[in-house]
Amino acid sequence: VLNVKNLGVLNVDDAYGRAFATGIQVAAQQFAPDMTIQSFDINPAASDEALRRTVCLLTDTQYTFFFGIIFPTELVDRVMVEAYKQGIAGTGKHNWVFADATGGSVPGRDYERGSPLEKAFRGTSMLSAVGGISGMEVYDKLTNSMKELNNEGDVEYMRTIMPTYEEGEPVDHDSVLYGDTFLSAAGLIAPFLYDSVISLGLAACDAAADNAEGTYFDGTTHFNRVLENQFLGTSGDVIFKETGTRDPKSALFSLTNFIDDEELSTDKTVQYKRVEASV
Repeated sequence: VLNVKNLGVLNVDDAYGRAFATGIQVAAQQFAPDMTIQSFDINPAASDEALRRTVCLLTDTQYTFFFGIIFPTELVDRVMVEAYKQGIAGTGKHNWVFADATGGSVPGRDYERGSPLEKAFRGTSMLSAVGGISGMEVYDKLTNSMKELNNEGDVEYMRTIMPTYEEGEPVDHDSVLYGDTFLSAAGLIAPFLYDSVISLGLAACDAAADNAEGTYFDGTTHFNRVLENQFLGTSGDVIFKETGTRDPKSALFSLTNFIDDEELSTDKTVQYKRVEASV
């Protein structure tokens, strides 16, 4: 969709980052075989010199599209400031897209106007999985059902089953349970959790039906039945690959751009807000 021919991937050097980067390579081989991808690891505790050398590897590719897989810590800011210094961020020609773990931390912060960090994040984007959109039949049913739960009786019941702890500060559940936005939308996580439970349940029924002597089944049988099941869920057609991961053809993704939030920005600071892109 973005017509990217060359992509530089910068991933945190841990199991999550490496797996994510590998997944991009595998998906590109199947869906974009002409795309050239170069991936680079970065240690979460990288020294300034090590970080500079890693960003230099991205610069040397001469690519203009980069994908960042880094948790929202100080490391992200350090990487982007160095990318700005090396001329591959904040130029208007270079595009940085972040995984949702990183991108979610870009808006809602004050950036010093004119600073390298403010310029580096200008024009960046976030690619994230979406649990459904309004107009999808099953997604709308889940959203409406959640809204129906926001009544005095159900909310009071949920309040009684909220966890309490003998030690530490008391947890304020009421601010959430009685908040204006409680259960007003399905959000990002709920549709995936719902479809996961349904998938496991359907697979359990199928696995139990295979056993004429009772409802017992082992984990391998259950897993294989999960792979065989396909159904229309809240997040779309739920189809699994042989590894147990979601088939990307059955998943929805959104691209969000970060642009100036004029209402929250001042003469001295800049804040960015999310605007979903039309792709």
